[in-house]
Amino acid sequence: GTREQLYLAIRLAYLKQYSQRAEPLPLVMDDVLVNFDEDRAKQTLRVLSDFSQSHQILFLTCHRRMVELVQSIRPELSPIELKPGSLSGNSAEGESEPAAADGESPPLKPKRSSRKPTRSSDDPERPAHPVLFQEGT
Repeated sequence: GTREQLYLAIRLAYLKQYSQRAEPLPLVMDDVLVNFDEDRAKQTLRVLSDFSQSHQILFLTCHRRMVELVQSIRPELSPIELKPGSLSGNSAEGESEPAAADGESPPLKPKRSSRKPTRSSDDPERPAHPVLFQEGT
């Protein structure tokens, strides 16, 4: 976890320094806190909460506990739970694929990942779903 903490600190410092002379860049994180212990994760979430005042943050996780930690720090944030297959191009039975607008190419289907999906700690039989957060609902 120490390397991940250092890497995150470097990313935040770079974005802060860069935004002093240009438009702030968004920060996209995918399970960046997964190897942090709970106390360090909470401290980092507080830092990210402060950082979000000047930068857009997209925080993705498939760990239910991380969703709970975020909500304990920022209860006004609402998670956006992505449905299974919504990012892989797999549609659930009965759902149609998005159609292309007139004169446009049809939407591209993302390549399938060779990574096995992680399981939720709540229910080891149920695959976890990626989660985004947005302010208010």
